[in-house]
Amino acid sequence: MGNIINSFQNLTSRFDNLSRFRIINKINCKINNVELRLGKKKLVSHPLHLDIVPTRLCNLRCIFCIPYPIESVQELSLDDFKIVANRLFPYASIVNFCSGGEPFLNKNLLRFISICKDYRIPVKISTNGMPLSKPICKELVENNCLEMLRFSFDGSKKETIESIRKGINYDHVIGNMRLMADLKKRHHRKNLTLLIRYVAMRSNIEELPDLVIKASQWGIDVVEVTYLNVSNGMDKNESLFYYSSLAKRFFVKSAEVAKSVNIRIILPEAGNETRDVKICSRPWQFIKIDPGGSVRFCYKAWENPIGNILSADFFDLWNNYHYRLIRKTINSEKPYFKYCKVCSRRRGYALESSHIQYLHSDLYSFDMDYEKAQDVGCP
Repeated sequence: MGNIINSFQNLTSRFDNLSRFRIINKINCKINNVELRLGKKKLVSHPLHLDIVPTRLCNLRCIFCIPYPIESVQELSLDDFKIVANRLFPYASIVNFCSGGEPFLNKNLLRFISICKDYRIPVKISTNGMPLSKPICKELVENNCLEMLRFSFDGSKKETIESIRKGINYDHVIGNMRLMADLKKRHHRKNLTLLIRYVAMRSNIEELPDLVIKASQWGIDVVEVTYLNVSNGMDKNESLFYYSSLAKRFFVKSAEVAKSVNIRIILPEAGNETRDVKICSRPWQFIKIDPGGSVRFCYKAWENPIGNILSADFFDLWNNYHYRLIRKTINSEKPYFKYCKVCSRRRGYALESSHIQYLHSDLYSFDMDYEKAQDVGCP
């Protein structure tokens, strides 16, 4: 399996690494897109988007953070990262460091980014901004493969952000945003995007327009707004699902402010409007890898690993029964992973369950009817 792309690797071996990786990546992208359009269940292409979790450790206690299952391995080692890189990086279009912990708490993160540079693969990192320092920021900017740095920041007022992200220091993070913006300007890094990801809820939605103004002053390029997904026993009335008119009013106002201060804003669709069901491409193009090497096909499947990339042949994992059943059923009315039928990625935010994590706790599992029909053991 994978012989088609491997043969191209042999043909391009005489090129320098930059040219070779670009050729392999373009070939893989084309094959992958064809397999996606055809709805192939068994793939010869590799995933394009890699989400790698450097660590499950975090220095904050955010009120909405989902408590992921604790695995024996809490931090991705340098040796294991090199294994992942060797197997997937020549084919991938992007590496994202995020999901479940603070990436910069892994002491090897800057080494990871240097390895990404060797493969000429762009990098995105999500951070709460606390562990950054001048030497780290300088290295991030000077490493030309960093494409985006996302700061998780959910308010314009100190008391708001510090009540949502327990343990954060408002002024320290803003200082690091300004530092990154200054270094970006001095090093002429126009291809580096500095972004604030804002989790919008009832208690902070009215601060969004002011945050947009301040973000432009701090040197931020983009403000991306997402809805709160209520979890951890939070009051569900923090969800903007119940305040759709209020949310729409402040979204419109924030968009107007963003235009006036020349900053880009990304807003979610209105929470009370239905739309056509979208096709999900994740089982064909995306893979999430935890510190111990366990693999998830989607962020929502945090309790459902479907193999381990460190202990299995990649294509045996990528095309196992679980992946094939997921690809076969994900865009149907009866998906193998049951949550897919209510997922906001496919159906938007008109459903209450798209905003309240615990409403469909019974759906975060694979359908045992398919398990029996295909003689597949539960992961």
